Amino acid sequence: MVNVTALEDVAPAMVPFRSETPRGVDFAAVSSALGSDLPTDFKELARHYPTLEFDGFLRVPLPRPGAETAFADGIRRELEIPVVVSGRNDDWWEFPGGAIAFLVGLIDGSAERRGLPGDVPSRHPAVRAFPG
Repeated sequence: MVNVTALEDVAPAMVPFRSETPRGVDFAAVSSALGSDLPTDFKELARHYPTLEFDGFLRVPLPRPGAETAFADGIRRELEIPVVVSGRNDDWWEFPGGAIAFLVGLIDGSAERRGLPGDVPSRHPAVRAFPG
């Protein structure tokens, strides 16, 4: 499994947004609201980071402590395992790895980009974090 450190290695601009202590997300509440558990790598990312956006293009919504049910309600229809990618041109495809592996692959160029621009996110993406 690819871990958060691998993502930080390819996107070091995200590191200033890393929480010094686990963020306290109640994953049991999210899982209960979704009727399914979350992937381990996704939980690892959510333990350390709020919602992130790479190069103003790719937003990764992550649950906020205390707003787990709202998070589940907002993504229930979109959450799939393995990662399902959708471009604006109605291109849909499945990525065989987890969420962190997908992000690493997009940034380092090793993941397929079908339907996605070839240059976003870039090899050194700017990263924006959303409060949470």
